[in-house]
Amino acid sequence: MGYRVNDIKFPFDELQTNEIFTRFKYTLNVNMASFLLLQWNNEIKEINLNYKLNIKPSLGSDIYLVINKILSTQDGLVSKDFVVILKVSWMFVI
Repeated sequence: MGYRVNDIKFPFDELQTNEIFTRFKYTLNVNMASFLLLQWNNEIKEINLNYKLNIKPSLGSDIYLVINKILSTQDGLVSKDFVVILKVSWMFVI
């Protein structure tokens, strides 16, 4: 868990952001792990949820399932963006 402050000063303006974040990693076994990142930014008033599942079916091969969800906290909790990505990397011998 962490907290980050960015204090940026321009000649004509200044900006301060506060971010609260936490990361979780759970390894189910040597071939499967899951990761979760939760992040909130006060300046853009958004919550970012990022989940990644990594499966290693064989040596040198990976399957990733990534889910990213952005929620606005401006006027309550409102869904802004939702992305699902599947990436497959397979090693084979010719």
